[in-house]
Amino acid sequence: MDKLPRQLKWAPFVNVLEKLGYRLATKHPGTARTFVSDTRVPDVVTFHEPHGKDHLRHGTLSEYLRKLEIDRNEFADLLDGISDVPIIQAVNAEDQFRRTQAPSGEIISNCMKCYGVVAKSMDEAVINEAESQHPCYIPELS
Repeated sequence: MDKLPRQLKWAPFVNVLEKLGYRLATKHPGTARTFVSDTRVPDVVTFHEPHGKDHLRHGTLSEYLRKLEIDRNEFADLLDGISDVPIIQAVNAEDQFRRTQAPSGEIISNCMKCYGVVAKSMDEAVINEAESQHPCYIPELS
């Protein structure tokens, strides 16, 4: 039985890539995202991030798994336990930071400009401090 979801949000897909040892290498002007790994083959892969609130469809996800040379069931197992529900949509009007909560309760802040992990902590004050010092952060002008 196929354990792959019919649709998948981009964030959980990227979380599985991180579990596999990939990291975002470049963010091109378009939707292409290149990931690199020091430990896996292939060591460089490029995927197209869906536009807006679109999801990766089942067929696209299958194609991406072939590109990663990973078994569908292995991917589905890695996907288990990954939360894709934002606990806070945005810190500012530009939707710069997206926060998600891991099954462990840890809050994970990602910068939506550079796609980097800003902080991981169970303490919201630590997250707020890290976001305010992030190099991409530009507070709204009053």
